[in-house]
Amino acid sequence: MDQAAQRKWDEWARDHQDLLGSVERGPDAEQTRRVAADLAEKLELGPEDRLLDVGCGSGLLLSLLQVASGADVFGVDFAPSQLALGRHHFPDIPFAAACAEAVPFADGSFTKVLCYGVWHYVEFWQETLDRLVALVRPPGIVLIGDLPSRHHRHRLYLQYFKKLPSLLVRPGLFMRKLHYSQETSHWHWIDLKETRAYVESRGHRAEVLPQPKGHRQYGSVTHVYRFDLKVRVE
Repeated sequence: MDQAAQRKWDEWARDHQDLLGSVERGPDAEQTRRVAADLAEKLELGPEDRLLDVGCGSGLLLSLLQVASGADVFGVDFAPSQLALGRHHFPDIPFAAACAEAVPFADGSFTKVLCYGVWHYVEFWQETLDRLVALVRPPGIVLIGDLPSRHHRHRLYLQYFKKLPSLLVRPGLFMRKLHYSQETSHWHWIDLKETRAYVESRGHRAEVLPQPKGHRQYGSVTHVYRFDLKVRVE
């Protein structure tokens, strides 16, 4: 486990107590509800499912999925302050402390596993993917979401380039965005072709799916460079 990353997310949750801010999501709650509806459909969630959210953070997204589907839900995260927020706001949801690489449940414990907004921080992604797949009882689904695609990163840079002139004439806003970029956790780009090929080499079906059109976070349109990977465990 990356202990520096754990401390970072723990400190972030202590400094940002609202449910959206605690997991570095934009302040638009409607966008989060839209994402939850999209994920429920991709996971094919129903009341008969047992869903594990790996890297659940404050538990907000997990709670929305529970309401939407009626599934039994469980959340794990490696940051104590994130778990404290979840337990405070959603006392009916079971939460446990764990990193994505070593989730403390028996193989086949769940019908569906979600890992959303986390994968671009994972260092040993092959081992982690194998662990998440092992948690699913076939036939089931692992959905790895919000992946920033290495082959589409120019679309994000283009958004920054277009905004630069307006930021330069608003120094206050420019400094706030600069401070945020330095304060927030840093992530890496994902090679979706490589990830999909690895999944298929392990004998599972995988497909890359788009985010809801127009989805945005902190003013940037994300659906043009972020995608979801759906793995069918059979």
